[in-house]
Amino acid sequence: MSLAKQIDLLSDAASPSNLSRLSRALESSGYMQHVIRSLLQRQGDEDRNNQPSLVKAHGCLALKDRTARWIHDAKRMITILVYISQSRNLDWRKDTFCLNVPLNFPRSTSRCTYSIAAKAGTEFIEALPDTGAQVNIISARLAQKLRLEPQSQTERLIQLPTGGQVESPGRLEVPFTFGEEDKVTNLECFILPHSTHDLILSGPFLRATETLTKYRNRIVTDFRHKKSRRIGLRLLGSTRRCLQVLIDGQPVEALPDTGSDVMVMSYAYALSRGFNIDEDFQHFHVVELADGSESFTCGLVRGVEWTFVASRQRVKCDFYVLQDLCTDVVLSNDFLFGLDVFSKQSDSLSELSDSRDSSELLLISLKGKGQSKSPRHEDSANIDFAREYWPNSIVATILTRGSTRWTLANKKLPEEPNSRDE
Repeated sequence: MSLAKQIDLLSDAASPSNLSRLSRALESSGYMQHVIRSLLQRQGDEDRNNQPSLVKAHGCLALKDRTARWIHDAKRMITILVYISQSRNLDWRKDTFCLNVPLNFPRSTSRCTYSIAAKAGTEFIEALPDTGAQVNIISARLAQKLRLEPQSQTERLIQLPTGGQVESPGRLEVPFTFGEEDKVTNLECFILPHSTHDLILSGPFLRATETLTKYRNRIVTDFRHKKSRRIGLRLLGSTRRCLQVLIDGQPVEALPDTGSDVMVMSYAYALSRGFNIDEDFQHFHVVELADGSESFTCGLVRGVEWTFVASRQRVKCDFYVLQDLCTDVVLSNDFLFGLDVFSKQSDSLSELSDSRDSSELLLISLKGKGQSKSPRHEDSANIDFAREYWPNSIVATILTRGSTRWTLANKKLPEEPNSRDE
């Protein structure tokens, strides 16, 4: 059972009588009271005045209000205790541990979900359009259901957004069709054992099939379920596509991730820019990665003003902060689709300025003994798919756009962007 589910069960089962027993147990340990107070003190003076602690509830409050606040504070304490019980390798007596305690498990910051109706083999599914994924992903469950086996010697390690890696047992091909369309193609996918989605369509594939622009109607938008508690961040591999923007006048390459439910920046970048990080408990959220593993936000930066380089359109928004994020800034699906970035801000899209050889770009390494071929460039695989839809002249344009956009990314940001040959 996941940590979040355990906390939900404990919180939902809380009653005044149970909490009273918990209170007496806490009061019997002066050291535990000290620990709990240190963990709760970051809530701030205003919050402490409005929501008195479990041990020091004001006697003048009405019984109903006191009980409600009692339950509120106790739930937070239960959350802390459960997390501590599963984090014994951490020295939870240190003040710095407060930065990693997920005291709240709120609804996702994204209001909507985005999916693509598709057919994979014999199965009708909802695929995730994910510009933050460098390769197409199929879950082990779906691969097994379709009785598909990975090709030999295609095992790989795929980078996660927090710097870790997840192992893929290999690559396979699955017959793929968009919704009600008739065209069938063999889609190359890597298996991800604990993938949160049956099928994740990568950024290169979405661009090659013009799903983000001309065929935007393939993407279905729906309101997120009210009980949804997880924030998704599904960067996979080393994404090369970025938006050239100015944040408070300074250039930065932001990664557009339609698989992300949250606007997020790295802790190191926030510190380097001198942003004020609000470390209130309410900004500590569970973040679910593409392989089902979890990370935690550690604060919020409010009111960041930034500008699209090409159009000069200005936007002000908030960013959650992630300690080990492997890139500076990630943009969420609501933001990207809400502003129709891929169509209206296409001139600000470019390749990362530190792009290198394709085998390095993916940050995916082959595993196994003996010699192995260099990993196939994912864009090449998607161009094969594109050729079935469009004439070679159009495909050639897609192949050459990277070099023209590289020119834009490699230059200092001009007052007026240079025109590009399409």
